[in-house]
Amino acid sequence: MSQPQSRKAFLVVDDDSVWIRLATRSLEPYAPVMASGSLAEARALLIREGRPTGVILDLELPDGSGFELLRELRKAGYTAPALILTSHTQGEFLREAGRLRAEFVRKPPDESQLAQFARRSVSYYWTEDERVGWLVDELARREALTPREVEILAAGVAGLPRELLAEDLGISTNTLKSQIRRLLLKCRVKTLDELARQVLTQALAGSGLGR
Repeated sequence: MSQPQSRKAFLVVDDDSVWIRLATRSLEPYAPVMASGSLAEARALLIREGRPTGVILDLELPDGSGFELLRELRKAGYTAPALILTSHTQGEFLREAGRLRAEFVRKPPDESQLAQFARRSVSYYWTEDERVGWLVDELARREALTPREVEILAAGVAGLPRELLAEDLGISTNTLKSQIRRLLLKCRVKTLDELARQVLTQALAGSGLGR
């Protein structure tokens, strides 16, 4: 699997500050959040900051629809997870979300839905594999993994050396080792490589991780 090329951050595009605060509260434990209230602001952020780990878009914005921005991103080769957050549920919107490979959540969302999206996005950042993202999210919910443990697991699946992961996380290798031990204890395995192999095997088989 290739190394991540996007910036580890979420982009939330919504002109309602209430929804931005809600999304930020759910996403920020996993990565920083960039917020904008219009398509123009979002495009400027993307030019300045680079492609995000995941994007959440409202359909109704002052200068257009969130679908417009997502179409532009997909056309430019952006493959990371996207979520449409809206009060509308017309069939045409659902179909368009499907064509653009985006999840569709009606407002008001449950915070757990946003956290699940965050986990899948962070997993995709490291592995570039949607199946792995869903499996990591399932495991995280079942074993109550922390945001840091989710990232360690995803990076482990990607085969990232621990020294590089510690550097990326801004922690010492000893701190990382302690966090890995807690992750392994929760998942009842002996090594991170073993846990990563389990996830990869299940992803290749196209099945879940349920016991």
